[in-house]
Amino acid sequence: MPRNAASARDVAELAGVSRAAVSRCFTPGASISAETRAKILKAADQLGYQVNRLASGLIRNETGLVALIAADMATPYRSELLAALTEAVQQAGKVALLIKTDRTDGSAEQALRQAISYRTDAAIFLSGMPARSLAETCMRNGMRLVLINREDDRP
Repeated sequence: MPRNAASARDVAELAGVSRAAVSRCFTPGASISAETRAKILKAADQLGYQVNRLASGLIRNETGLVALIAADMATPYRSELLAALTEAVQQAGKVALLIKTDRTDGSAEQALRQAISYRTDAAIFLSGMPARSLAETCMRNGMRLVLINREDDRP
């Protein structure tokens, strides 16, 4: 039976510190003594602990995920564009989530619904066009949308 991933609580117990201290240890700029940090890092290393970025992002109301929604990914232009976008997303400290579509608007809507279900911070469309109502739902909820090579001439 596979073991569950080590949690911050596990690290806190092994290091003999509070759960809050573990959180501060892995938060850039947070105040924590060098001695406490060393104990936590040793315990984290021993347990193989990795920060759960999705969980911590949800607390801050951001996941760090950016959906790249595209069809025809094997074409030279599209693959170069996806490579450049992925690099830019990663340099911004985010993670690219690639969602393949076909060229239909229905497929684009399905892809956007998938991006919404993962609470992505943004969606970049290289193919297709989501329904205006769905796009408006995203924007009302703080999800940014980028349409590349698309005109939105709908009223």
